[in-house]
Amino acid sequence: MITQQRTALTWIAVPFLSVIMFAGCESRGSQLFHNGKCNECHTINGKGGSSGPNLTSVGSRRSREYIVQQIKDPKSHNPNSDMPAFGTRLSEQDINALADYLAGMK
Repeated sequence: MITQQRTALTWIAVPFLSVIMFAGCESRGSQLFHNGKCNECHTINGKGGSSGPNLTSVGSRRSREYIVQQIKDPKSHNPNSDMPAFGTRLSEQDINALADYLAGMK
């Protein structure tokens, strides 16, 4: 009987605790966007700057590969872009995390 109660509590408690533990965690890409000053020019969900495109649903408009290239070398898509290139300013890991975050914005 006690084993059954423990099993039942585990099935209930573990998923609940997982949600509580991770609910406030930002993804690495989200942290890079907000702390790396991307939001000074770009808006997501009504928050951020307005000199760059609104990225709220960029993942439904652009592929992940496009986003990676845009982060690395914006002039490859638009020679007149004011966005600085981050290909040498960010690590490949950070570029991928940022691209994953933005590609998920749908």
